[in-house]
Amino acid sequence: MERRSVLKVIGRSATGGIIVAIAGCGSSSLAETGGNVCEQDPEAEGCGNNTAGTAFNLRYTSSTSDGHTHRFDFPVEDFIEPTGGKTYTSASSDGHMHQISLTAEQRADIAEGTAVLVESTESGSHTHDVELEVADDLEETTTVSTAHTHTFTIPGSHFTSDLGNVDYVSSNNSGHTHRVTLSAADREAILAGGAVEKTTTSSGGHTHDVGFEY
Repeated sequence: MERRSVLKVIGRSATGGIIVAIAGCGSSSLAETGGNVCEQDPEAEGCGNNTAGTAFNLRYTSSTSDGHTHRFDFPVEDFIEPTGGKTYTSASSDGHMHQISLTAEQRADIAEGTAVLVESTESGSHTHDVELEVADDLEETTTVSTAHTHTFTIPGSHFTSDLGNVDYVSSNNSGHTHRVTLSAADREAILAGGAVEKTTTSSGGHTHDVGFEY
């Protein structure tokens, strides 16, 4: 498997899942998973009548302190060409909340794949640590069917996010593409080191199998 950042969210499927399509090549970075292919090219594969939707949150859980943790959500757009500092408030747990602050430089580092460890504000006489890191993009090739294969690439930012079902569009080969859907549970299992096997949608009278594993 290879890891490159080549995907952009371009819309939502009829079932509410986000559709992702190939959009070019580049180094692995969170910034390159943003953008709106449908606005740039309404004829792009998968656009159709979909409403473009690129907004989602990166989601991280704090360290355990005083017997509990907190969840922090960070809008993904805050990591794309970041400017200025920002402060984020956790979800309530054990009757209280915490805050953490991230500089523009820290958010840029996270977007480029560098892990950043920050300490929360104190509340209830304790603090929590939160480590923010975006996984590598995951690229997998399908099995051979009718003498060809396709490639799927999953943006690393999707593995630590609040996204639900996401439809991923393969590379175009032999004049067509295929799709697979990964749920939040699928991506969680992959990030934890598990293998998830999928069969693509049918196109050109055939399907492919593909396995996703870090």
